[in-house]
Amino acid sequence: MNFEIIDFNYISLILSILTLIFVGKTYFVTRKTYDAEFEQIRTNLEQINKQKLPYLKLLSVDTYKSKYNSSDSVYDGKYCRIFKGESITKISLNESMAIFDVEDPDSKIENGFIDEIKSHIGKNDAYFTYFGAKPYLILNHASNRDRFIIDHSNVVLTLHNYGATINAMSVKKIVIYYKPEMNIEPTTFHGNDKNKISLSPNENEEFVLFLDEVTTDLNNSLCQMSASTYINTPESFNLLRTHMVTNRLNYNKLEVTLSCWDIFDIKTLLLITFEYNGDFFISSTTILKE
Repeated sequence: MNFEIIDFNYISLILSILTLIFVGKTYFVTRKTYDAEFEQIRTNLEQINKQKLPYLKLLSVDTYKSKYNSSDSVYDGKYCRIFKGESITKISLNESMAIFDVEDPDSKIENGFIDEIKSHIGKNDAYFTYFGAKPYLILNHASNRDRFIIDHSNVVLTLHNYGATINAMSVKKIVIYYKPEMNIEPTTFHGNDKNKISLSPNENEEFVLFLDEVTTDLNNSLCQMSASTYINTPESFNLLRTHMVTNRLNYNKLEVTLSCWDIFDIKTLLLITFEYNGDFFISSTTILKE
C-alpha cells in the first residue's frame, strides 16, 4: 500500500514539473511574439509618418472693405486701420476706410492685443496671436511705440492641410520682396518656435487666418495705397482669382516659412509662396529640409 502511494506522488510531481515547463515556454514564446508584433507596428507607424508629412496649401487670399463712420467693427474681419498718434485724414484715405483709435474706449480693442503689439515694435517680428478669438498673423515693423498704424484684417487667408495632421504651428520667418520701383531691399520678419498655436482637426480641413501689418507712418507698408485706388477696389475679392494687369500691391512676392508639428511632435518646415505672375497672384507650397 505504501509503495503505491509513493509511486502516485512521484507521477504527480513529474506532471507538475512538465506543466510548469510548458507554461513557461508558452509565456516566453507569447511574450516574444507580442514584442515582435509591437516592434512591427511601431516601424510601420514610423514609415507612414515619414511618408506623409504636413502639407498646407493656400486656397484663397480674400479682402473685405470697410467704410468710414459705418457700423463696421474691428472684430468683423473687414480691412480697417487701428492707430495711435497718427493723422486721421491720412490713414482713413480721405474718410473712405473705417479707423479706430487705440485711445478711444468706444473702439473696444482688446488691451492685451495692443500691449503685445507694443512689445514687438522695433524688432521686425512675425508671430501668431488671437484677436476676438480668431487666429491672426502679425507682421510688425513699426519703429515707434507712441505712433503706429495697424492695417487690421487686410487679408483673410484660407488654407487646407493635405498631409499629416498638424497639431501645432509657428512662424519661422517671412520675407517680403517689394516691387523694383519701390527701391526697397527685401524685408525679413523673424519668428519664434515658442510662439505656437494649436490646430484642431476642423482647422486642418479649413484654417482661416487673418493678417495684420504694423508700421509707423506707413513706411514700407504692404497695403499703402491712394484713396482713389481704395475707393475703386471691389467690396471684396480673392487675390488668387482676380486679374491684375498692373500689380496694385507694393510687393511682387511674399515667402512664409512655417514650423509645423504633427501628432508625434515631429517638426516639418513648410515654405508657402505668394507671388505675382504678371496677371494675378499664385501660390505654391514646398517642404523644406531643416
